[in-house]
Amino acid sequence: CICSGVVWAAGFPAQVLAQVDPRESDPLERQQPVALEVREPVSWVHVPGRWSQLELRIINSREEPFVGLSTTSLDEQGTLQFGRRVRLPPRSRLLTRQPFLVPDVALSETEADGIQELDYQSLLLDEGAAGGELVRGKFGSLRIHETLWLARPGPVIGIVEPPGTSYKRVDPDIILPADVVETSRLNHRKRHNLVHFEDGVPPGGEASLDGYDQLVIAADSVLHDAEAVTAVRRWLFAGGQLWVMLDQVDAGILDALLGDEYTGQVVDRVGLTSVHIESGPQTMRVDEKRREFDDPVPFVRMLIDEEPVYTVNGWPAAYWRSYGEGRLLVTTLGPEAWIRRPLESEHIEEDLIWRSDYVVGPAIRRLTAPFYGPRPAPLLDPAVLETQAREYIGYSIPSRGLVVGVLAGFAVLL
Repeated sequence: CICSGVVWAAGFPAQVLAQVDPRESDPLERQQPVALEVREPVSWVHVPGRWSQLELRIINSREEPFVGLSTTSLDEQGTLQFGRRVRLPPRSRLLTRQPFLVPDVALSETEADGIQELDYQSLLLDEGAAGGELVRGKFGSLRIHETLWLARPGPVIGIVEPPGTSYKRVDPDIILPADVVETSRLNHRKRHNLVHFEDGVPPGGEASLDGYDQLVIAADSVLHDAEAVTAVRRWLFAGGQLWVMLDQVDAGILDALLGDEYTGQVVDRVGLTSVHIESGPQTMRVDEKRREFDDPVPFVRMLIDEEPVYTVNGWPAAYWRSYGEGRLLVTTLGPEAWIRRPLESEHIEEDLIWRSDYVVGPAIRRLTAPFYGPRPAPLLDPAVLETQAREYIGYSIPSRGLVVGVLAGFAVLL
């Protein structure tokens, strides 16, 4: 709700509360009895006009409980603040998150390919003190002034992958799922806003995914996180574009996300040393040559009710399906079959900054063309709903005669 210019986040998930060990040394605890630190969560993205989060770290080293109000404003006037009430037992730490709506600012032409910053300020009010008292931040200031980096123009995509895969390679000749995503994105001129998740999707529920247009699942970490499954499901049905690489994950992820809506059945998992991608019955034919591999390419053979976009040996290699307002893309063939290293005789168009070490095949180029489009606008605009809600909310206090009359009427009916 909105009250006195403050948007409250009561009951927002993902809180961690821990007792403070007197033997431990903490910089915040040494500075003052109660301290606040605000920071951006790792692998976060801030998209104008969408919800995002900040991480709040509060330490209460006193011997009595602490009750306070943390607020964050993203404009100089502080007319609209996002806040949440916090409660800490004696000698405890709290790690929680503060959701906020990123201002819908537009990039100028000179900033369209650069990074735009957004200033914000946070403070913590001790409601237990007489008349309220501001708590000092990490460096002793009453107000914490920090800067956010906004996402660049264009779709924002996140990829869930196994830990370590985005930073190191065991074998440089191995093609990873992220290589397929990165190469296909660059082929469609989508250069910015690719975020790697190595510990599953960000915590915080559905709001943690509001800034993303596409999501790729290439690791099982989501399947083992009930909160993440719920968040991805709601995000998909609200208009997200989801790509599940079934050759990389357990098929149970589809059952967990879609429930009774999922009607597919996995037959087995095999390795192919010869791959020929063919167009489905309703798909325009693509010129994919048969390729031979020394190492088998993983392939999931499954039965589906949908028409496959592409097939391998008569089994589905890729298919689309709509769920709610969103769309689901499922691929069952390993990354090696979709992209390849360029031949010495091939000329690859290169950018001084944005380039890939691989070449996309005709099938994956056509398959991902609709995937990287912008996320559709919600059917019900929150701004319109807010205006209608305000019409039903009154702020005037009814007269004593009206209250007495209503109560007397109820008494007569009883």
